[in-house]
Amino acid sequence: MDQHPLIENPLYRVDDLGKPIPENVHAVSMCLPRWEDVIGYEERDPTTLQALQLGYPRFLIHPYVLQLANHLNPDPDRAALPFPTATGANRHRDFIQHQHTDEAVDVVERNQIHLVLYPPACGDAARAGWQLLGDGLASRHAEAILNVESLADPQPLATEIRHQLAAYTQTDANQIVLFPNGMAALHAALRALQALHPNKGFAQFGFPYGDTLKLLERLNTAATRFYPYGDPQDLNHLKADLAMQPMAGIFTEFPSNPLLNCIDLEQLRALADRHACPIVLDETLGACINLDTHAFADISAISLTKYFSGQGDVMGGALLINPDRPFAQPLLEALQKAEQESYCFAGDLEKLSQQAADLPERMSVINRNAIEIAAFLEEHPAIEQVWHPSLNDQECYDRYARSEASYGGVLSFTLEFPEENTIPFYDKLACCKGPNLGTVFTLCCPFVMLAHYHELDWAEDAGVSRWLIRLSVGTEPAQELIDRIERALS
Repeated sequence: MDQHPLIENPLYRVDDLGKPIPENVHAVSMCLPRWEDVIGYEERDPTTLQALQLGYPRFLIHPYVLQLANHLNPDPDRAALPFPTATGANRHRDFIQHQHTDEAVDVVERNQIHLVLYPPACGDAARAGWQLLGDGLASRHAEAILNVESLADPQPLATEIRHQLAAYTQTDANQIVLFPNGMAALHAALRALQALHPNKGFAQFGFPYGDTLKLLERLNTAATRFYPYGDPQDLNHLKADLAMQPMAGIFTEFPSNPLLNCIDLEQLRALADRHACPIVLDETLGACINLDTHAFADISAISLTKYFSGQGDVMGGALLINPDRPFAQPLLEALQKAEQESYCFAGDLEKLSQQAADLPERMSVINRNAIEIAAFLEEHPAIEQVWHPSLNDQECYDRYARSEASYGGVLSFTLEFPEENTIPFYDKLACCKGPNLGTVFTLCCPFVMLAHYHELDWAEDAGVSRWLIRLSVGTEPAQELIDRIERALS
């Protein structure tokens, strides 16, 4: 396991604003060193946005992607976004057209790239579709076309990754399908369940990563029911709702992001079985090797962008179908078709495969570090509350843990008197600060401010403080990280 340069030299200073994390052209995060930078980013302040060299690719479209779109665009009066497949482009066009029925939105093919052309009035819808659907062109793919490089066949690399992932998750490689990012994978799971159980609503059980809930709410005609706590009371509510009206599926996470809550998978599975309701379980925070939760899901979802990569400079997503569930065959067929209609660029797959090779080694370090840091924070008088499976829901987590002390690298916490203390702490903390998680270097973000800035009251009503700090612990020596946190708290 090589030493990453951001371990010794993190990006956190004022003049690091907007630098890519890590410092390469395909990084999926960017430095937001101060709280005011986070607000500037969310409010689209021109000064902040101009400083951003890169960003998470679903939220800030990569410069190579924009360059290619502008280069291929045949219509000077309309903007363009590029897609690797006709299916993805048509889906994006329909998403825009649904909100702008009177505007001219078209798909054209140029140089084997499918462009969605839309007028300026549709800009917000186009950006929302890029963020939610996950079908957009990857930055390495755009770079290769701009450089007139030949494109390698992705299939051998996809097969290799399926076998790597199967070995880590102890599942069957033949039951794994791959997508260019985690949101594309979740969107494919949603479409598969819609085809299986049309015209039915979904349940989101437990407070999720924000875009998962938005996906369910915006891309399904029937209502989505949200059970924010995922606790026994919410389970009773879900039980009552299922008895009144069948649902197409239940989406949930284990553990959840950002509160690391651990739901009772046995009870949820038993309830779902009584109502023939499939479960989609996001296992991303389980880091592929920490947990055995797949048996309780019909479909497990994993963002390969996170721990599988560990480097923060490549996107990927996977769905694992459980062959022992009653809907396994139709779901597998639907998802394999979705995979064929999608496209994973060979350069991204090659990078993912290389980076995943040392996953067990780095997770061993990250697991140990996070336990030590969580314990430190739990005892610190300046900290109000800490969320980590080693401290909260430990008994429930341990039921599914594959080995001792494998609690993962993500923890969240709030400070005492958070309105006064959170901003100075965040501004002073000497570790990389930006979105993303699962990297070998520690990464901090004010998660709720980034994920729910325009719905902060709603998030707090669901039990998630706007002052919450999420820490994705890396492979730095634990004491060094503790010293950095202590200095920021002092």
